[in-house]
Amino acid sequence: MVYPRTTLALTVLLAALVGTAGAQEPPPALDRPVDYDTEVQPLLQKRCLGCHGEKKQKGKLRLDLLSNILSGGESGEPALVRGNSSESHLVKLVAGLDPELVMPPRGKRLSAGEIGLLRAWIDQGAKMPEQEGKTEAVKLDHWAFKPLASIAPEKKDGAWGKNPVDSFIRARLKERGIGPSPRADRSSLIRRLRLVMHGLPPSPEEIEAFVSDKRPDAWKRLVEEALESDHYGERWARHWLDIIRFGETTGFETNRPRPTAWHYRDYVIRSF
Repeated sequence: MVYPRTTLALTVLLAALVGTAGAQEPPPALDRPVDYDTEVQPLLQKRCLGCHGEKKQKGKLRLDLLSNILSGGESGEPALVRGNSSESHLVKLVAGLDPELVMPPRGKRLSAGEIGLLRAWIDQGAKMPEQEGKTEAVKLDHWAFKPLASIAPEKKDGAWGKNPVDSFIRARLKERGIGPSPRADRSSLIRRLRLVMHGLPPSPEEIEAFVSDKRPDAWKRLVEEALESDHYGERWARHWLDIIRFGETTGFETNRPRPTAWHYRDYVIRSF
């Protein structure tokens, strides 16, 4: 049994300890040059990268890429300030300056020497000789980070091609030493159009009607008709419904019907 006086004493002692922990200073930085590859990286690998490395990034923080270290995790605060370890969030966490935010959260804490090593590395510029160059290359050179740019296609080869996309096709054909195929006749055109857009071949009557249509916009009209057809929605909605794994039954062990699923199916068809 804990008596009231003992409880009060324990509470006062605990409050004093917490207050001391929150106000303490981190261990001093080592007073010597430190090397990232032989000293800092092995420390991070051993104590930090299990939760903040390539395979796992708790709090969206990754400590093996300098760009992520400098941008910070989901808190938005940089993990470190180059040249100033006393203001670096990482040092405050490993030193336990905030009792509610201590890293690592479980297991053995970093020793004073390990924290001093991190502080010295940060104060000396937090250099990552190989990773820094690799990180910047990934960050800047990947196509997803580049601004949109207009690409001028190669000029059309004579009368071949109707739009800029054809010019790119013609350029690749030239690289392979291949000439363009001859222009398709009208019966081939309508067959290709219907098979791609409807998944169904045209009827003999439809082929004859298109072959006999001498209007200059006959092909454009045929394309518009194909787009307006319900068959176009039925054909291309299937791709989207497959992607989202649409089904009118639950499948698996208990294959029960989903009686209202057809509403979404018809909505997708109408949308197309």
